[in-house]
Amino acid sequence: MKTCVAAFANQKGGVAKTTSVANVGACLARLGRKVLVVDLDPQGNLTESFGVNPDLQDKTIYDSLIEGVALKNVLVGVGERLDLVPANTHLAGAESELFNLPEKNTRLKKLLGRVSGYDYILIDCPPVPRPVNRKCPDVGAQDFYPCPNRILCPQGSAETAADNRVCQGARQQRANKKDIRDFVRWKDKHLSRCP
Repeated sequence: MKTCVAAFANQKGGVAKTTSVANVGACLARLGRKVLVVDLDPQGNLTESFGVNPDLQDKTIYDSLIEGVALKNVLVGVGERLDLVPANTHLAGAESELFNLPEKNTRLKKLLGRVSGYDYILIDCPPVPRPVNRKCPDVGAQDFYPCPNRILCPQGSAETAADNRVCQGARQQRANKKDIRDFVRWKDKHLSRCP
């Protein structure tokens, strides 16, 4: 079974990116899928969502991106069939550090490519127009989900979609999904390249 990689992003904060990743990840795990959730936000809110203190982690996504630490050495098991790659405030300086590193634009993609055994990898992107958000489709994400349009986030969603050339129809269909079963049915119907 091929791993489905999905990045959740929007340039607006508070639009349920982290909540979506946490809930979709937990629900997919409860449905029997093996899931890896990746926190790419220096605030570490996804990490905290799973009861993990970001400041007490010896290794985070920062260490993988900058130092080349394998993701398997960073993973934290947070549930049955559910693992987390944590983040903390160290990640805030990663973009400037990545600037001078070789293969800066493909490091995350290569890290994710070395991880096996997962049905889904869900990425929680930071809520700002950063290069890491614009590169999310390049990390191997087969599908890219700007979070649902709500009253406060249409502009951020539109800018994110434009930056990443996301299909307007797919974004709108995703916005209409209310629970995990609808999400899974929608994914199965519309995303033939994902398992």
